[in-house]
Amino acid sequence: MRALRATPALLRLNLWRDRIKLPAWVLGIALMTMYFGNALKLAYPTDEDIANVASFANSPAAIMMSGPGYGMDNPTLEAFLANQYALYLIVAAALMNILLIVRHTRLEEEGGRTELILAGVVGRFAPLTAAMLTALVANTALVVSGTLALAGPGFDAAGSLLLLTGFAALGLVFAAITALMCQVTEHARAATGLAAAVLGTAFLVRGIGDLTAEHGSALSWLSPIAWSQQTRVFVDPRWWPLTLSIGFAGAALVGAYVLVGRRDVGAGLVAPRLGAAEASAALSHPFTLAVRLQRGAIIGWAVGLSVAGLFYGAFTESIADAFGDLPDDIL
Repeated sequence: MRALRATPALLRLNLWRDRIKLPAWVLGIALMTMYFGNALKLAYPTDEDIANVASFANSPAAIMMSGPGYGMDNPTLEAFLANQYALYLIVAAALMNILLIVRHTRLEEEGGRTELILAGVVGRFAPLTAAMLTALVANTALVVSGTLALAGPGFDAAGSLLLLTGFAALGLVFAAITALMCQVTEHARAATGLAAAVLGTAFLVRGIGDLTAEHGSALSWLSPIAWSQQTRVFVDPRWWPLTLSIGFAGAALVGAYVLVGRRDVGAGLVAPRLGAAEASAALSHPFTLAVRLQRGAIIGWAVGLSVAGLFYGAFTESIADAFGDLPDDIL
């Protein structure tokens, strides 16, 4: 198709440009997965140790911060890893994809490079397609490297594959969501912020839904994060929840392609408001100019960290009580 012309060349260019960043992200998540598995083996060598510490998993704080708690009634090392630590690795995979798509789409348009590329023999949809294929390569590499890293120390290979596939599925969901957000705004920072806000909302919805009912409620299923956690990895493995991730990612990507064809290169669907005719005298100083340019990121991080602080602070007492009941040799 003419609209996809030169996609392979752009894909090779993306992979070459990310020859350091992508391996760092992929190997970082894979090695952290392996680290958690090995650390748990050393910290809790017996089934009794795991059972004692897993009593914390049924507290509201643990459910909110970790997941629905499948297998925590009769916990194994694998189930404890999947239910208590996998959530943060899943979020890392989502962030990897958000930054990747913004870097290869909206940031390229904002810098004017996409317009130069499209002036050649390059299809209109080629940059977005190349970016999504780059994300697919990265997530596939994450599945392979993470499965090998986790199965190598002795974890079940099939369960390890399902766990890492859940990471990749959520990554593709947020790659597609980010592709959609990049059509809305003209600026890379705004697109990153919108995608990150969706991720934060998904985290919150999943947590509230899991608190509502044991092993999650209908509200939990409104969050893409829950689709990866509801695979019940290492406990009652099931692959079908990941079809929701693939279906949602496909729908979001179709929306992104439709919007790409309806907007000008470099423009967003939401036009930025006009600024003042003349800059304030305060903006003549480099520091105030930097604050003005970064005010969105500063406000976003401040609000996010404040909400996180309030959230974790609200559960401090229940966390302390849960750990206070553990045997002394576990602490």
